[in-house]
Order: sequence, then C-alpha cells, then structure tokens
Amino acid sequence: MSGQPPADRIAEILRVHRATMIEIIARRIHQEIPDYQTAPLSIVTERFTAIVDAMIASLTAHDPTHLTQVLEQAGRQRIVQGYGIQALLTAADIVEQTMTPVLTRELADDPDLQASTIRRLTSLVRTARHILSRINLDEVVKQVPKKG
Repeated sequence: MSGQPPADRIAEILRVHRATMIEIIARRIHQEIPDYQTAPLSIVTERFTAIVDAMIASLTAHDPTHLTQVLEQAGRQRIVQGYGIQALLTAADIVEQTMTPVLTRELADDPDLQASTIRRLTSLVRTARHILSRINLDEVVKQVPKKG
C-alpha cells in the first residue's frame, strides 16, 4: 500500500497514464466508430482529451460535475453535428474499457481503494450514458415532422 492519501494516489496514477489512455481512447474511437472516422484523428484526440481530463477531475475530487458539465456541452455538439447516440454510447464504453484496467492494475495492492475507485468510474460512465441519452431524447422530441 502507498502512504499517499487515496485521492492523491489516484490523481498520480491517472496523471502518469493520462497521455497513453488518451492516445488509446482516441485511436480506438477513430478506428471503431464510423461517426468519428469523418473527423481527423487529431480532432478526436482533442475532444477526448477534454473528456478524460473531466473524468480524472471527477474521480480525484469525488465530484461528478466536472464530467457532467463537459458532457452536456460536448454531447449536445456531437448530436447536433449528426453523430448517432450509439456512437456516443460506444465512445463512453471505450473510455471505461481503457481506464478500468489501468486503475485495476495500479491499485491491486489496495483492494478496498481499487473497488471503490472502479465503482466510481463505473458510476461516472453510467451517468455519462444517461446524460448523452437525455440529450439525444431532447433533440428527437424537438424535431418538427417534415411535411410529405
């Protein structure tokens, strides 16, 4: 076990792995999700740098508003730009799939901290999925039917 306070330890782990996680997330999203393939990889990387940074801030501060504020804006922009809800939800899954193994591995020596951190990460991703789904619903409900 580390002598650092848990929040400091999590922050340090995420700081050390941040660039690699962002690179993996952006590359996977760009390669695996057709809606994101129309944007250059550099733009996808920029967008998900903001998401990962917000996720890290929320995890280390125990405050979901860092992530929710970024997602409200980014999610609405992507939906308006024509990205499908499934693309956004799949991107959220890729973020979780990338961050979970890092935290699992790096916190293996402290099972309680590991479990609570993974539980918070999972909750944040569920919240992200909810926010994105709500934004999508708002846009769908607001659509005016086209006259035939």
